[in-house]
Amino acid sequence: MMDRAGAGAGAEAPAGAPAAGAPAPEPPPGKLERIWIKRAKLGPMDPRPTARLVAGAGIAGNADQGGRRQVTVIEAERWAAALAEVAGDGRGTDGVDPSARRANLLVSGVPLAETRGRVLRVGACRLLLRGETRPCERMERARAGLKAALGPDWRGGAYGEVIEGGEIAVGDAVAIEPATDSPAQASPMAAGLRAP
Repeated sequence: MMDRAGAGAGAEAPAGAPAAGAPAPEPPPGKLERIWIKRAKLGPMDPRPTARLVAGAGIAGNADQGGRRQVTVIEAERWAAALAEVAGDGRGTDGVDPSARRANLLVSGVPLAETRGRVLRVGACRLLLRGETRPCERMERARAGLKAALGPDWRGGAYGEVIEGGEIAVGDAVAIEPATDSPAQASPMAAGLRAP
């Protein structure tokens, strides 16, 4: 019998609902879809099934090492949105591969917009995201209009530093870690990383 205090006195929450005061459940992880390594500055982007991330340096064998821009990441959903936008001009996209963006990692299921200062977990590795990657003129060589289409809403991706290294592989789980008070709190090592 229900009392006058309310229908919920002593009642249990519906199955699957978080209990009152419990933290919201974490969203399901995304996925690492592709990996590319750039052998030389302005060189080709070589696809790889696996790679090794090195704390404070970047991807082993990649031309870009050290600094704040050690690894670049694009989001599959935003890449698709940019291609859909340029396809709207009636000329199609000619199957432009995401490697044309010249990023190291393609992820799905993880929004990258406004993630500056957040930590991206890729498998057992962690990247401190430092900012938005802005598209350059090379995007126009891949497809006219692509630079402009990649401009808004972090469609061009994000870049960051490796704060915990290790092996990664296509298919690894990917997630943005819960926010901390400051990027330095993401890892004791993060406070010691500096741009050259």
